[in-house]
Amino acid sequence: MGKIYNSIKRIFEKEDKEYSLSLIEKFIVLVTFEDTYLMQKLVYRTEHICFALKKSGEDMFIDCINFGIIITPKDEVSTHT
Repeated sequence: MGKIYNSIKRIFEKEDKEYSLSLIEKFIVLVTFEDTYLMQKLVYRTEHICFALKKSGEDMFIDCINFGIIITPKDEVSTHT
C-alpha cells in the first residue's frame, strides 16, 4: 500500500479530529491547486473547507460536496465531478 493511502487511512482513524481535519484540508488544497475549476467548486464555511472523509471498500473517498477525491491503495489520486 502507498504512503498517501496509509497516511489518509491513519488520519481517518485518529481520535484528534481537529488536527485530522486540518491535514485533510491541506491535502485537498494541494490536489486542487492547479485546477481553477475545482478551486471554484470548493465550499467554505467560515475559514474551513467543507468535506467528509469516507472509506469505500479499499479506497478512501474525500467528499468535497461539489466534487470528490479518491485515493486507491496504490496511491492513485483522482478527482471526480
